[in-house]
Amino acid sequence: MKDRLDRRHFLKTAALGATAALAGCGTDEEQAASSTPSGSPKPATPAPSGNAAPEPVDPTGASKVVTVRDPSVVAEGMVDPDTLRAMLDRAMAEATGGADAPSAFADLFGADDVVAIKVNCIAKFALSTSPVTCGVVVEALLEAGVKPGNVVVFDRDAGELDGAGFDLSDSAGAPRIVGTNGAYGKEISYGQFKGRIARTLEEATALINMPILKDHGITQATFAMKNHYGSIDNPGRYHGNNGVPGIAEISATPEIKGLNRLVIMDATRGCLRGGPFPPADAVYAENALLVSTDPAALDAVAWDLLCQRRSEQGMANGPRPEWLAKAEEYGVGRTSPDGIDAVEV
Repeated sequence: MKDRLDRRHFLKTAALGATAALAGCGTDEEQAASSTPSGSPKPATPAPSGNAAPEPVDPTGASKVVTVRDPSVVAEGMVDPDTLRAMLDRAMAEATGGADAPSAFADLFGADDVVAIKVNCIAKFALSTSPVTCGVVVEALLEAGVKPGNVVVFDRDAGELDGAGFDLSDSAGAPRIVGTNGAYGKEISYGQFKGRIARTLEEATALINMPILKDHGITQATFAMKNHYGSIDNPGRYHGNNGVPGIAEISATPEIKGLNRLVIMDATRGCLRGGPFPPADAVYAENALLVSTDPAALDAVAWDLLCQRRSEQGMANGPRPEWLAKAEEYGVGRTSPDGIDAVEV
């Protein structure tokens, strides 16, 4: 079955990467000294907490969003891991100036970072973050020197992860794959948002957000920022008003914004309509990855891409989501076209 192929690849990738990392690294002190020239990078500046006024984005500069495509990455509904890895290397090199994904990751993550990887598996195998794509990212993280036991792939529900092709694993010393399943931490608030975040995020020092390219019947789309509706205990409260201001506020909380290091959108497949649970005829092969350190900018580029694909199919597009402008207002990132450097390689 297609999902079982994805599943086997993820396990092989994680196991081989863990073995290589453990065999090739010395003491903890040696790992920390060699991981990056300056140690672990500092997280992004946290947003204000509680009911403090949001901090708008600095208008200077631009956020880079890299899109990389390869028409051969999806064949017969399955993601090819070697092609995907080459795409990730190209995207990360363009985004950061590093030689490849491990080099770029070594600049973004320290050996002692606890890296949470947030995937999106609510629609299970109909359209989720591919275990192959996630496995390739984990492999590159381990090659960069991140400790295997410090990598945890998570989503809100273990059954959804399993249905998307991930084998659950919570073994010490190896990359973990876990569902939150009610394991939420302290209550936090920001603006109108009040809720609890997954304990996995509370225990992490860095975050890789791995959303998908998907339409949504209420909020218009589910990309990087809305992926964090799967990081909180009460997402149903924040779908009203088309996700405004919830999508922006949740991503602006210090507990999430402060962890963000990288967004890697798995756009190997996309959904034009019917999300979050798309019918089969609404899912298509986009054959792409989108990469940025700015989740709001990536969402803006993803929205334009989704609109383009709909127009090509003669489908109507709604207005630009208001939560994109709110994200810039709340300091999540840049969403105005003149504040985004969109590059395709």
